[in-house]
This record gives sequence, C-alpha cells and structure tokens, in this order.
Amino acid sequence: MASDFSFNDGVLEYGTKTQPDTVYIPSDTIYMDKEIPVPVEVEKKVNVLTKFQSIRIWIGNIILSVISGMLVYGLFKLYLNFRKL
Repeated sequence: MASDFSFNDGVLEYGTKTQPDTVYIPSDTIYMDKEIPVPVEVEKKVNVLTKFQSIRIWIGNIILSVISGMLVYGLFKLYLNFRKL
C-alpha cells in the first residue's frame, strides 16, 4: 500500500493506492465436488374442495335456480291476476 498526503492553504489531502492482493500458487491438490441433497419444500394445495363438496354445491345451484324460476313464475302470474282486475 502506498499513501501520500499534502497540506496546502489549510486543506489536508490524503490518498492511498493499493496493489492487487491476489496471489496464485500452483497446487497439486485436486478438489472433488460432491452432490449434497438439499431438502426442498413442495407447495401443497390448501382448501381444495372434495368431490362430495363439489357435488353439494352443484346440487345447491340447481335447487337455487329452480326456486328462483318458481318465484319469477309466481310473481308473473300474480302480476297477470292483478292486471285482469
């Protein structure tokens, strides 16, 4: 490491210079890479409906559609009866 500094007009200037510190040493040693198993967590699906739950939802939608249709039919029929009067 080399450094220099100077003091001019009340200002101190300081600087350093460094040489690369990498040293290459020849070696007869052989390095072998080993594969080390690493446990990896697999994402699991959460809150997935079972077949039974899916069938119940499907049947519920059909029943809700039938009841809605009956309600619309009943209100339409009631509207026609009031219109005749």
